[in-house]
Amino acid sequence: MSINSQFDMVIDTPDLLYIWWGRMCQEERKKISCHLGNLTSIMTMKGCRELIEVIIRFWDRDWMVFHFGNNIEIASILEELKDVITSVGLGLKRRKKHDDHVLIPEKPTYHQILKIISLSHDNWAHGQTIPFRELYKRFSNPSAFVEHPAEFETYAMWEVTRPLAFSICFLGLMVFPKDGTLAIDTRVISGTHAIFYGITRHEGTKYFYLTLIILADMYRALSLCTNQYKYFHGCNLLLQWWILKHMIKFRPNFGDQTKQSWTLTFSRLMEDGVQWMFDDFVSDTVVVKGRKCLFLPLMWIRGIHLYVPSSVSRQFGST
Repeated sequence: MSINSQFDMVIDTPDLLYIWWGRMCQEERKKISCHLGNLTSIMTMKGCRELIEVIIRFWDRDWMVFHFGNNIEIASILEELKDVITSVGLGLKRRKKHDDHVLIPEKPTYHQILKIISLSHDNWAHGQTIPFRELYKRFSNPSAFVEHPAEFETYAMWEVTRPLAFSICFLGLMVFPKDGTLAIDTRVISGTHAIFYGITRHEGTKYFYLTLIILADMYRALSLCTNQYKYFHGCNLLLQWWILKHMIKFRPNFGDQTKQSWTLTFSRLMEDGVQWMFDDFVSDTVVVKGRKCLFLPLMWIRGIHLYVPSSVSRQFGST
């Protein structure tokens, strides 16, 4: 097995994003938590490049599972991610606004972008990406409205938009990263707005399941990187948390591991070394198949990916 493949990924939180988070008041953080749950906690993590590069070598992109050791099959499942993301605020939101719909964000037009982020005009929101620094300059500092008054409709709209603007940047840089250049895909803008406010059609307003979106991008990134793709376009920090959580019985010395030692660890993994079900798993139901077929389509900004929950049902039958 080759372990020389290298690709880039999110290693830590950009300094300016962390500064912006520190400037958010309690009410603004509470609003973000109602829509993103505990997801912002990944800003405290440090990515392990060696670990992610090694486990991708064990990824089966046809069945969307990892094959470790002697017949060990394991994959990230919806309920595990949902449990770790769900906060009190997000749980309360779900009681009133059921987020059980599949989101397929379209590329917004220039005027739609202006409307979403409450701008009256600008000269930087054209194209397929927008620069993080432009949003940072206009929303991170409580005095930013005074510095750019002509670009916004009203102060009230600017103030209301601040949590949304931060969430766009957080998701665009940390969860659905494009390439490491601090550029944000404009479809993340429309997608984040849909997560916050839903999408209203003639049949009513629909709300969307964030975990489905994260898992779709993660699966896509895993499969692309098995083909020598040079950037992990998914949330590698959540993937890292997930794999180490399942390896809790093994308890590797994280700081001392190399590519070679990680490869040896996963190649020799035995069934009794896996924590099949998390001790803090709280979901009372688990998706095992689609209504009409064995797989479920997961969709996000970069395409459709199939989720085959029956292939990992073992994780709920072993301890």
